[in-house]
Amino acid sequence: MKVSQQLLALSCLTLLGWTAPVGAIDGAGIRSFTVESEPSGAEVVTIKGHQGTTPLTLDERDIYPNSYPPEKTDQYGMVTLRKSGCREMNIRPSDSDIANGLSLELDCGQTASAGSNDARSGNTARSVPEAEKAESNSRESDAVASRKLEQLRFLQELLDEGLITAEEEATIRKRILEQP
Repeated sequence: MKVSQQLLALSCLTLLGWTAPVGAIDGAGIRSFTVESEPSGAEVVTIKGHQGTTPLTLDERDIYPNSYPPEKTDQYGMVTLRKSGCREMNIRPSDSDIANGLSLELDCGQTASAGSNDARSGNTARSVPEAEKAESNSRESDAVASRKLEQLRFLQELLDEGLITAEEEATIRKRILEQP
């Protein structure tokens, strides 16, 4: 089996909900990005759980996994930073944040208990004007639409290559289109 066919088959299995070893998907177009904070040493949590402390490198699958439990839907695409003595910060990185990395300043002027946010709430610890929130929501919608389009194109390639059946394609297509 050619390398490109192996990658297609591996991606198909991932779309079907089977998990592949991380090393197997390297080079498959998944971008890595850095997360830095001031002060450094903040705990970084994603939908996959504790990732380490800043500064560190994540990849897109750490925040946008192909499959996850339904009860974690609110954490999809969220990065949470926690540091003792600082407010918890929750952020949904945009496409440009992923391309350029995240460099975040934590609010350590108040204790974490005074203004801590729940990671599932989707609220950020920083004050964001309404226009910026609307723009951020628009970018998130664009990113979701772009991701779905990429998945559907890839799915069509798998079908065209004969790596999946029409029935499998229909099942996966429905799942992609139903994702939030």
